[in-house]
Amino acid sequence: MIESTTIAERTRMLIDSQHLNEYSFSKKIGKSNSAVQKIVKGESKPGFDMLEAIFQEFPTLNREWYIEGKGEMFRPEITQAESKQDQYLQDYMNRLEERFIKMIEARDQQIISLTRMLEQALGKPEVVLAYAASCALFFLSFGYNFGYNPLTTKVNRL
Repeated sequence: MIESTTIAERTRMLIDSQHLNEYSFSKKIGKSNSAVQKIVKGESKPGFDMLEAIFQEFPTLNREWYIEGKGEMFRPEITQAESKQDQYLQDYMNRLEERFIKMIEARDQQIISLTRMLEQALGKPEVVLAYAASCALFFLSFGYNFGYNPLTTKVNRL
């Protein structure tokens, strides 16, 4: 028969497995010592922020084990096939990022070209600049939604 454990006991097991004490564990995950102590004593349960910090600091921790007590404490190492899949996805994301940057650069060139055309047609650079500024503000708000930073011309991964 499988013995069930509480989240408090599993937290204590995790801390012990890392050869830490409650204080060093709390510092490692960036949370208060009192919050960790309350969890270990069973006085409270970890909230979403605490879980997120724990899983980020211990990426091989089996989430199902920690939350529900099922399975092993740590996940097995990543297999070569999983690693190839991860590499494929990373390569694909890099290609998408390159395409997006090229599209943005082309759009920037179009804006410059249209601004010059408007200057020639209207003959008043200040009117054109005001119009270009309003277009730029619209584009910046749109571009930032997709992680584009016009100051660095890099796409930040969301």
